[in-house]
Amino acid sequence: DSTSWPLSYQLHLLSETALNYNIDNYIITSITSLDNGEYFVPEDPDGSPYHLLEDDFYAETKQFAQDTRLSSDFDGAFNYIAGLYYSTDTTDGETRYRWLADLGDGTQPLANACLDTFFYGCYYSNSYEQTRETKAAYFHSTTQLSDTLSLTAGLRYTEDTIEVEDYTSWLGEAQNSFDQTVDGPSLGSLGLDGRNEKIKDTNTSGKIGLDWFYTEDVMLYASYSTGYRGSAFNGFAFAADEFTSVKPEELKAWEVGFKATLQDGRTQVNAAAFHYTYENQQFLIFDAGLQFLLNAGESEITGMELQIITQATERLRLMGGIGLLDSEYTELNYAGMDLSGNSLPSAPELNANIVVDYDVWESNSAWVKFHYDANYVSKQYFEPFNDSRLDQPAYAIHNVRLNIAVEDEAHSFGVYVKNLTDEEYATYSVDLTTDWNGLFFFRGAPRTYGVDYKFRF
Repeated sequence: DSTSWPLSYQLHLLSETALNYNIDNYIITSITSLDNGEYFVPEDPDGSPYHLLEDDFYAETKQFAQDTRLSSDFDGAFNYIAGLYYSTDTTDGETRYRWLADLGDGTQPLANACLDTFFYGCYYSNSYEQTRETKAAYFHSTTQLSDTLSLTAGLRYTEDTIEVEDYTSWLGEAQNSFDQTVDGPSLGSLGLDGRNEKIKDTNTSGKIGLDWFYTEDVMLYASYSTGYRGSAFNGFAFAADEFTSVKPEELKAWEVGFKATLQDGRTQVNAAAFHYTYENQQFLIFDAGLQFLLNAGESEITGMELQIITQATERLRLMGGIGLLDSEYTELNYAGMDLSGNSLPSAPELNANIVVDYDVWESNSAWVKFHYDANYVSKQYFEPFNDSRLDQPAYAIHNVRLNIAVEDEAHSFGVYVKNLTDEEYATYSVDLTTDWNGLFFFRGAPRTYGVDYKFRF
């Protein structure tokens, strides 16, 4: 393939200023940040030397945020943080899909006239400007009820506004074939012509929790909190039916657990059990060639996590963890189908990990360390239909690394292998039988070798 692909890029400029001012038993803090970013990512997702499907993703975002808070520093049992928060960001987004752009370049029998070939040989584009604004007031406090028991309580009020302006979509000739690099002219609208929409949300959320030091080395805790995620528009809409927005997502979360330090500080054990209830949970769904952003009526997640970190010997450090999940939609209806009882996307019932760090050799000015980590993930789905054709069976990924540092770590070298066993797995899948008569999978990274060098000065 002699095509010259444009390089993807991501530019990011962040400026942040933090000021603290002490007045008696109070600290006034001001954090101001400016964040400008731009990225362009061209994709060739068909994975072949032909131009079957090509995507371009572009966005430019500018953000301003101001956080002003008052923190108390009392000698007594009660202290708090109270603050005001404001942020605004503007995003200019564009997306382009090209389908069968090779038509008409001499390798295919059909002429490159997308309107005459049932939209094959076309490009589909959209563009829009989105502005979001957040205003919030919050209060967080801790109260020492006794020498071993403390109470945490917090409250937050949020106002969110999101506005989309000039959302437009169109199609044209996809003349980006082997010997051409410029798309053809626009042929017409896809049904979105300068759409403007605005949504305003308000929410009050909070948290209350107890921390109890059973001993100096064992702390038990319990908490109840609520969370909130504001409305959103589907930025990947091309057809009018795809231009959907979703209601705010709300979360109720219960959690209990403990944190323990054992063996004179050489071992740390953390465990937690939790139950989450989502209302209007937001999710993307791909159906019949179209992508929709929708709300699920209600969903639940129950799970537990266990983590152990131990300095087994002077040179050997071990870390392991396990997580169990039971997730399901308790209320989800789509296109006349009742999907309640199905598992949530990307929610495997079991995940486990292990990390081994070993100091191979060390002197006054140099050291050699070996690192190994592995992660196991059980079967999972990537869409709410729980289609067995699109699931990802259980798999494990192994990574190894050897680090060498000299001259008091001024120079460090690394040799690594990721996905040591070259496991084949998918990170996402979608049903494209309507448009392409096939199932589409994003493959995970294969076995990768590498070396790196760092210089500290």
